[in-house]
Amino acid sequence: MNPINYAKGLLDEFEGALRTGSTKLAAEIKAELEKIAPHARRAIADLHGVVEDKIVKLPDGTEAENKLVTDIKAVGVRLDEVLAPKTTKAATKNPTGFTPPTGPADTPPAA
Repeated sequence: MNPINYAKGLLDEFEGALRTGSTKLAAEIKAELEKIAPHARRAIADLHGVVEDKIVKLPDGTEAENKLVTDIKAVGVRLDEVLAPKTTKAATKNPTGFTPPTGPADTPPAA
C-alpha cells in the first residue's frame, strides 16, 4: 500500500478511535502515524508536481475538479493537524489535537 493511502486509513481510524473514546487505540494509531509521516509527506511532495491541476478538461470539453489533488492535499493537512506539536492552553484541554467536524459550516467553499 502506498504511504498516502496508508496514512489516510490511519487518520480515519484515529478519528474513529477518538469519536468512540478509545484513547489507548488513538495513542497507538498516532504513534504509527508519527512513524510513517515522513514517507507520506515525501509521497505527497513527489506527486505535487505530477498532479497539480485542480481543474481538468474532460474529453467532451467540460471541466471538472481533479478529486485526486484534493484528496492528496487533504491527507497532508490532516497529518499536520494530528501531528503538530501542541503548546497552547487549548492543547492541554485537547491533547490529541483532533477536532471532529461539526457539519457543513466546517467545509470550505469550492474554489
